[in-house]
Amino acid sequence: MRMEVLGRARKPTRAMSGVRRGLGGVSVDPDIPLIVARFPFIFVGVCFRFLGTRLLNAMKTPSSGFTLIELLVVLVVLAVLVSIGVPNLRTLIQNNRATAQANELLTGLQYARMEALKRKRPVSVCPSRDGASCGTDWAEGWIVVLDGNAPGSPNVAVNEVLRVWQGLGHGTTVTASNLPANPFVRFLGNGAADRIGNQNFPVTLSLRLHQCRGPFGRNVEIARSGRVGVRRVNC
Repeated sequence: MRMEVLGRARKPTRAMSGVRRGLGGVSVDPDIPLIVARFPFIFVGVCFRFLGTRLLNAMKTPSSGFTLIELLVVLVVLAVLVSIGVPNLRTLIQNNRATAQANELLTGLQYARMEALKRKRPVSVCPSRDGASCGTDWAEGWIVVLDGNAPGSPNVAVNEVLRVWQGLGHGTTVTASNLPANPFVRFLGNGAADRIGNQNFPVTLSLRLHQCRGPFGRNVEIARSGRVGVRRVNC
């Protein structure tokens, strides 16, 4: 009697099921064919494999070379990669520059407050072009000084320059609000910010990059308590 051995039904593998996975183990919508989800990566991989094979053959055969279509494919692939990469690179540069400049101003204000607490006397921060006297434009630089004037005075008396910061550059502008006519921030011996006349708080120094667009604005804010922080805002 002839007997046939029936094989066990093959269990559907993970790839045969409705669950598919993309690059890095990220799940892909099962309604979308896998070839569609991976098409950009497959396309680039096939192009470079094909061109690599042609290049290898060209090195072995002196008479061979690239066709016009192959060169056009290379240019298309490079154009796609550049169009994706350049905007991201520009965004990264602008974000890093805005963050670095805001942190520089933040550092100057925090340093002034710490010196006021340590010395138990007024310490002021004011814009300065020459690094020795107070000016009006924060983008040109600023200085931290021992202030010889009493609390509430509308001016700064520079007894000693403690530290100097250079200008921000790159066309950055700084707009101050809630500051006296002679723009400066005075920290008292208890760490609080001095109120000049009817001055309101928080004091805000708004930094804007040249041709700023999107969420690359930075506001440096000083509270009445003397606390200093940075907030990201739209340009």
